[in-house]
Amino acid sequence: MKYRELFKLYNLKNLNQNKWSMFFIALSIVITMTVSLILPQIRMSKQEYINQAMQESNPADLVVTQSFPSKSFDKAISAYKQEGIQTSVVHSAPVYLENENNKMMLYLLSGYENLSEDEVVISEGLVNKQHLNVGDTIQLIGIKEQDKALKITRIEYLPIDVVDDAQVSGYIKTKNLESSYHSDAGLVFISGKSGELLKKELQTMESGYKYKTIEDRRNELFSDLDKQIMALNLISTVGYLLAIAVLISGITMLIVRSQKDIATLMLIPIKMKDIIKAMKLEINILIFTPLILSVIFSIPLAKMILAAEDISVNYTAAYMINILKFVVFNIFVFLLYRNVALKYMVNLDPVLIVKGDHGLPKRNRLRNFGIILSLPVVFSVYAVLLGSGTSMASNFILLITLCAIFIGILLLIELITRLPVWKYHRSTLYTFKEIKKNKLVFVIGILNLTMMLWFILIGFGLANTLKESVDVGYEQSLPYNYLMKTSDEEALNKVLVNSSDIKTFTIMHYMDAKIENDKVSNKQVRINEIDQKNYTSKFKITEGQDVFEGNPREILISKAYADAYKINIGNTLEITNEKKTENYRVKGTYDSAGINNNWILKASENQYSDTIYLVRAIDDGFLNEVKDSYIANMNVVGDYLLSKMDSFLTSFKYICFLFIMAAVIFNVNLLSLMNDLNRKEYAIIRSLGIGKKILVKQYVIKAIISIICSLTMSLVLFSVVISVAVSAMSNGNVVIDGSMYVFIILISVFFVLIGNIFLNSRENNDLEVIRE
Repeated sequence: MKYRELFKLYNLKNLNQNKWSMFFIALSIVITMTVSLILPQIRMSKQEYINQAMQESNPADLVVTQSFPSKSFDKAISAYKQEGIQTSVVHSAPVYLENENNKMMLYLLSGYENLSEDEVVISEGLVNKQHLNVGDTIQLIGIKEQDKALKITRIEYLPIDVVDDAQVSGYIKTKNLESSYHSDAGLVFISGKSGELLKKELQTMESGYKYKTIEDRRNELFSDLDKQIMALNLISTVGYLLAIAVLISGITMLIVRSQKDIATLMLIPIKMKDIIKAMKLEINILIFTPLILSVIFSIPLAKMILAAEDISVNYTAAYMINILKFVVFNIFVFLLYRNVALKYMVNLDPVLIVKGDHGLPKRNRLRNFGIILSLPVVFSVYAVLLGSGTSMASNFILLITLCAIFIGILLLIELITRLPVWKYHRSTLYTFKEIKKNKLVFVIGILNLTMMLWFILIGFGLANTLKESVDVGYEQSLPYNYLMKTSDEEALNKVLVNSSDIKTFTIMHYMDAKIENDKVSNKQVRINEIDQKNYTSKFKITEGQDVFEGNPREILISKAYADAYKINIGNTLEITNEKKTENYRVKGTYDSAGINNNWILKASENQYSDTIYLVRAIDDGFLNEVKDSYIANMNVVGDYLLSKMDSFLTSFKYICFLFIMAAVIFNVNLLSLMNDLNRKEYAIIRSLGIGKKILVKQYVIKAIISIICSLTMSLVLFSVVISVAVSAMSNGNVVIDGSMYVFIILISVFFVLIGNIFLNSRENNDLEVIRE
């Protein structure tokens, strides 16, 4: 009999008999294929968005970020102007935004010639914090035209050509508004000569500034995009692993259920080659139907995800060809593992099956090893097609992490099942024996739940956890939670001295300067002089002497700055300000918590006139009494991180929902496979009338072990991610909100129950099973 006839006579009926199992396999493949097609659409649309934003920005060949005055740089710019090279300047200065009786510090960036006179562009962070929209009118405090009403005409979602501090605090771009506060910070745009050549020339004149060519600016934005795609690709990779596992386990389950029919067909005889070809046609329905659906679903889903970030989609020919590339890739991947799974049929012995030797087909270690080795190759090809180098590296790290988690879960299972207390409980003893018998399948199920919980924690808890951890880190490490500047020091001193909201405060006089030492690349520093009587908010000394210990002419630098440039206690720094150049010996380091790492502390010699206040406040009620002052709350850093992470994780959350569905389906398939393998044993227990309670208790014990192991591993992984992120920004400890624990416990319980409810809802024909 030819395989096409066999397919019509047997396989279509077999497909109908196993329709629910096949439905879940197909659904898992639909989800995985949909995610794999969404990612290239997101990447391509965001690339176009970045390119468009770059075109709308200043097309200068070089952008220079200034942070202090430099006569040599100014002289070079004057020479360029005489050569006909175009230059323009954007001034950056702090101002206040007053909105609904709230005041917050932000940066006014003035000098954008591409904006019209009445156009005000506001950063996305400010929009979110102040609940503003296009068309709203705002008023700024601290500008020369004090009462001028400004109408928001555009929101900037992608910060281009903005000083670093402005990105954190928020900013407003204008054409010619002036701040009443003098600031040396700003941007210089230079056009008319090679950006790289200009960069090399100016770096010799002033090495303390930051220089970015147009390529540097574009690469910086694409680097951020690459990181976002890498994060999304991690979910896609695990989704592929689940779908491949579902396909292979589903085909294995189909073979186990159909092995008597297959044995009969082999004894008729029908060639195994034709049986396998007919099975291929049956499985193709589970591959090509999802493929068509995934193309249909991926386009509107990608559009919806991008719309959440205010990015539109252009359906060009290149866009559709890009989708087609990944369609072909998916066909190749799933047909490859279809063929691998069906190879198991070659090892079936029809005589043994007829005798009643049921179970999995014989294992082929070499083939299993080949499957494992093929996975990195498959994911590398996907990363290459995606055009993401970091995704390729992250895939390898993920696979190594999965192996480590797998081993960790195995050890946990081994430890739990060896506890001597369990041997006195019959149900538990039976459960543990069954777990050991099917250990691999059980561990894979827990691994699936672990990864699902991990991604949920990252997608829905990372931003808030990171903010809380960083805020607590600053609270523990910094001697202040407000930075303040004022035009009326006497009035501010009076408020700070008399307010019950103030715990301590320190007054520092400062001047911006530059380090001349060659080994220091970030040369801009601020020298802060401190008067001993005004030093109550004290920095933590990490090494060496405090400000007023030892030689008062010697200085303290932050530990972060010392570590970055390998500066040791006893080293001498050559520092130039607008008045003179002096040598200072380093006598100690202090904890800056990652904030203002370039601050230098020294005992006062009454050299500097600019003043800044470091305030440790218990409550913010005192702010109502403060007038004519610039105030920066340290929480602004945490808020900025929260805003950045929320933006970064927007797409991640949508993909996470799809992954949760895939994980649930995988769990159902895995439980179905385990039930098929143990159905005779379960039928005997039920028919003897002694096992209904034992089976119920078995489900409960397995569920408890699954939840304990998956919660432990997912929280460990999440803590590692948070610890790395927090340590890069502050010295704080990881702070996970208690509600997150409750949330993932409920999710894990629900997840386990879904699988068991589905499993127990199936009819168990015990007499038929025993008769077999």
